[in-house]
Amino acid sequence: MNKRQTVPETIKFAMAMWRKGHLPFPKSYIDFHVGLAKQNIAYLEEEYGFQILKTSLIDDGWLDGMKTTEHIIETQTGGLLRLKWDDSSQKFMKRGHKEVGWSGLNRFDLT
Repeated sequence: MNKRQTVPETIKFAMAMWRKGHLPFPKSYIDFHVGLAKQNIAYLEEEYGFQILKTSLIDDGWLDGMKTTEHIIETQTGGLLRLKWDDSSQKFMKRGHKEVGWSGLNRFDLT
């Protein structure tokens, strides 16, 4: 799934109000991205045949109230990966070598 989804206008408005300090971080924005992450992980799971070992909703690390989906998966070759949904790119990122940083995910990571 490579096509970016447009954030609905009501969510864009709520985000604008949050940025101006009028609202807390919009749950609707989190829910929108959780839904996209669910669609994408299901697609990837079917395409690459990995097993999802754990799914969590975690803080995204920016201390702004955003939460994101994280999955720990086992690939068909027995490799373990930690994937985190990135709302900006609307793609999953993988945890870096030795659990340091996040980087782009490619199909070779999932096999």
